[in-house]
Formats: sequence, C-alpha cells, structure tokens
Amino acid sequence: MGTETLPLKTLDELLKWTPASAYGRPSDVKLEGSNAWTDNRNGPRTLLCHDMRGGYLADRFTDGCNVASDEPYLFYHWSHIHGFIYFSHNFVTIPPTGWINAAHRNNVPVFGTLITEWDDGKAIWDRLLSDADLLKEVALKLVQIADHYGFDGWLINIENSIEPEHIEKVLLFLHWLRQCNTLSSAPTNPQTVIWYDSITIKGDLKWQNSLNDHNMKFFQFVDGIFLNYNWKLHDLVTAKKTAGRFRQYDVFVGVDVFGRGCWGGGGWNTSTALEVIHAHDMSVALFAPGWVLECNDSSAFLANQNTFWDSISSHLSKHKVCRLPVSTNFCVGYGTKEFVNGAGKCVPTERDGQICKDHWYDLNRHGLQPSWTNSSGVGDSRTTMRLNHDDGWNGGGCLELISDDSASWSLFKTDIDLSYSPLTVEITLKIGTPLPEQEITCDLRLHLRRNLCRNVVRLICGKTKETITWQEVDISRVLPYETVSANADESDSGWRTLRFIISNILTGGRVLEEISLHVGKFQKPVSWATTRILLGGFHMNSIRTSDDNQSSVEE
Repeated sequence: MGTETLPLKTLDELLKWTPASAYGRPSDVKLEGSNAWTDNRNGPRTLLCHDMRGGYLADRFTDGCNVASDEPYLFYHWSHIHGFIYFSHNFVTIPPTGWINAAHRNNVPVFGTLITEWDDGKAIWDRLLSDADLLKEVALKLVQIADHYGFDGWLINIENSIEPEHIEKVLLFLHWLRQCNTLSSAPTNPQTVIWYDSITIKGDLKWQNSLNDHNMKFFQFVDGIFLNYNWKLHDLVTAKKTAGRFRQYDVFVGVDVFGRGCWGGGGWNTSTALEVIHAHDMSVALFAPGWVLECNDSSAFLANQNTFWDSISSHLSKHKVCRLPVSTNFCVGYGTKEFVNGAGKCVPTERDGQICKDHWYDLNRHGLQPSWTNSSGVGDSRTTMRLNHDDGWNGGGCLELISDDSASWSLFKTDIDLSYSPLTVEITLKIGTPLPEQEITCDLRLHLRRNLCRNVVRLICGKTKETITWQEVDISRVLPYETVSANADESDSGWRTLRFIISNILTGGRVLEEISLHVGKFQKPVSWATTRILLGGFHMNSIRTSDDNQSSVEE
C-alpha cells in the first residue's frame, strides 16, 4: 500500500491495521541482539527523540525522493546515541523505513511513539480502559506493527488525565506490551518500552521532572523513563536515589534543544544541561535536535550540525563497533550526484515553483558512520572531519579529513575480539594537497590490545610521490608498530583502493580497540600545506567469515 510510511491518527485506524494494509514496507536491516542499547545498560545512555516539524517530511518516502538543498535533516552522529525515537503528535507514530535501516546499520534501536493528549486523549483511554479485551488488542496491534516494520519498541506518552481506578489497567497494558512473545502467534523480538513522565499514579496530568513516589510504579513496568525537561538539581538527586543503583541508567533526563523551560536554555547552550546530567552520572533524553536545521541558516546546516554535536560530545557516553564486518561507503543517504566507482552523475532537476529540487534523499542508503569527531587541535593547528558531497566513490559523497599539520583521526572506536584467522582490510581513498612537490605519509592504524599490552598495526596507504611501489609488501617489526603495505588499484578519477591481508601473527587473540587514520611528513618541508584525505569506502572482515561475493562497501 503506497510508497510512504504514514502514522495512524485514530484508535479505529489502529484496530483495523493489518500487515496487508500497511503503508510503506518493512525495513531491510535487522538489529543485532547485542546492540548499542543492550551493551551499554550498565552506564549512561542517550536517547535521541527526533521531533521535526510534525514529522513525516521527505523521510516518509520509502524509496527516497528529490529535495531542495535546504530541506532534509541529516543525522550521522550515531556513535553518540544508544536509542532513536521517531516522534510526532499523531496517535501512533510509525518510524519511516529509512530511519530504521539507517539506525540499525549503526547498531542503534528505533522506537515509535504512542501519544494521547488532552480531552481527545482522555476519551481514547476511557474507551480502552473500560474494556480489557480491547486494551489487550491495542497492545497486540502495537507489537505487530513494530514486528512488521522491524523497529524495536515504543515510547508511551500519555498527556491526559486517567481516572484513578483505571491506573492498574494502564500498568497491565505496559506489562502486555513488554510481554510480546506471549501475545503474538508468530515469534517476535522483545519490545523495549519507554514511559514519558507525564501522569502520576493517581492519574493526574502532572509532570514530575524526576522519578519519585508519584511515578515510580510506572517505572517498575517499563525499560526506562523519559523525564520531563523542567528539572532542578534536587530532582536529579531524587531520581537517582529512587531508581537505585541497579536502575539509575534507565532514568533518561530530558533536555529540550528548543530550551522550553530547560536548564541552560537549550540551543547552542544545550551542553550546559548535559554537563549537569553527566556530573550526576545519569542517562539523557535529547529532544528535538532538529533545532539545528529548523532555527538556523539552512545553507550552513552541515557545519552547524558538526558544531552542535562537537559542543555536547564530551558530555555524552559513546558506543563502539563490537563485531565484524566493519563496512561502509560513508554515505548519509543524500547527495547532489550519484557516484559509481568515482564517477558522478548529477541528479535530474525538478522544479516546484521557484524551488530547484536537485538533491536526492534516501535514508535506506545511509551507511555505517564513523565515531564522529569534528574540529580539534591546539593553537593554529586544526584537524577537521566533515561530509563532502562534491566527490565520492559510491553513493552520495564521502568523508573528508582536513589538517594543516601532522594529524590523526579516530575513524571507529571498537571493541572487537579478533579470531586467529587473518583479516582482510580494504580502503578506498584519495589524497589531495595543493603542493604536489610536498611528500606526506598516510597510514591506517589498527590499535590492538592483548591483556595489558598494546600495539599498533600500520597499514601504509600512501605518499604523494610516485616513487612508491604499491605492490611491495614490507613487514617491519619496529615496536610498537607492525607495518604492512598493500596491493592497490587506481581509478581514472584519482581514487585508489588498497587491499591488505593481515596475518594472524599480528592480530590473533587480540582485541581491536580503534581504527584511525594518520598523516605525517615524509620529508620535512619548509611549510606544511593543508592536506585533504577523502575516504570513499572501508571494509574489514575475518577471512574465515568473509563472503567472497560480498561488496566491499555498503550501498
């Protein structure tokens, strides 16, 4: 039914829903059982609640669409969050397929939203809570919807009063929603249920901004609580104490990036609230970071997005890549051109009034993203990581690394146990510098740990001079480095694909902690020119588990 993912606006629509009548299509990418949410439950986590101009904008199109350059919201700081909520003010908000695929490729679960508000919301719950069979049917429908589309749970947001005598039935509803395997006739994945801090155990619509005796009972029936945004310091202390040592990280302290009654005022000052939450060792629910696009110059969105996430990064816990393969073309599901093996073809232009829709947008093609670090450095020396849509290998663009001195960029923070079988590593890159006579070194580094000992395997990616013989294989044992060169192919567009085989002597029995890229001076020049490294693809896998027919980058 249709090429769009759409919400369900009424209770009757929900009750009539079937997989055969569902709009859009299910997601293609399954979430691993061990993921950013489950693997980090013993520490602070971050929920991102995506609320963008009512939802269901260009992202609703199942197969992508053409957009104007200032239209789509792009999110690529996946390593900073542990769960993604798609939010709107419709009764049942079903996350669009593209968001589910994008999040799952980055090992992050996705949650839909059930929301009721004011008098209309009260009427819905009065109807549901007067009929136990109907209430159970709604829980089953929500489980079936999540199972059909392939997302991972629900935010339950009741912003209307409930009659006190019906509160126990609300708790029963939460119990049924989490016990999806006993409700559904087909096997399903467990549903994660998040409760929004809005009503009290007496049924009053009264936001607590904390976890306390007035809402603790709801917390006992769900996987986490999303606190309202108007908290004070004593509210955090109370919430943490009430949750107890074993569940303190299931309390997600709300921060509204629009700043409505929020500590620090939100916006570019969002880090103020996050710093306080971080100091209290608690989890975060970050609401409406689309503010960066909605309330600022849309032509500078990507620069503003990097600035915003860079400003809050130090106050958020990160998650790591924990399994092989690690594979990406760095595409974020957006571009002016379509790149195929380095050759770019422009998007056909469509005109809608005076708006030129010359960019394509398809979150289904959004790949694994690096552990984003943006600008850093000391004094006049700067290093930058950013998206580049003017060039690319496959997809809509590439990752661009810029430095005016020797520099290292952390591409992926990892925690991968390596087997004794050799690794294959493939990287597609383009090295650019404005001074052709200047020589630089470029190497990919695998940071390994074995018990308390650490070492680095250096994969030589190039020097700008043509004197390098790319077929040479030179393993020099200069501790703490093991140095490996590779075979290479070079395209007409200047992209070079390097392929490495790393023996189990170098990696066996070790844990891979980080993948980084380093540039340095081969022969010290008089002055260091700005160096640009473009990354168009990366693939790492164990030879034992590699599929010979598997593409080296995600499409």
